[in-house]
Amino acid sequence: MNDEQDLKMRPLKIEDLQDIANLSAAALSADGKYIVHVTAKTIFSENVQKDYISVVELTTKQEIKVWEGSSPQWSPVANEIAYISDYNGDNYIWIYFLDSDEKKPLVPVYESHYFMGHLSLKNFAWSPDGLHIAYVSTQAFFKFRDTRKQCKSN
Repeated sequence: MNDEQDLKMRPLKIEDLQDIANLSAAALSADGKYIVHVTAKTIFSENVQKDYISVVELTTKQEIKVWEGSSPQWSPVANEIAYISDYNGDNYIWIYFLDSDEKKPLVPVYESHYFMGHLSLKNFAWSPDGLHIAYVSTQAFFKFRDTRKQCKSN
């Protein structure tokens, strides 16, 4: 019996879910040589779902780089990718430089469910010339918390 027949004969088990990967956010580089996409994977041992960014070279169809992050966006003029990932416990916009294989955190992005909703976390875009990134953020939550603590103790 081959694997395909085996899969048809048995029902889906909960353990099978960790083998299912969801692909999203595919985008072509400005020079047309690469594609970037996000793969969401369930990690049962950590009870989380994690997003991984992959860069694939189109001529060879080889995955050349993978790292944890989400919302990748190619620069419109260079082989640079802006994306969201953790840095010291906060979400940051990062830049990945494909040519030098270097990553740099750019700016923290704080979300607020009070007035902008969860979509504010992924709300950023390159300028047409690739020199700037526009983004939406609120103040860091810990600043609000510190103010509230001072008010309660007085």
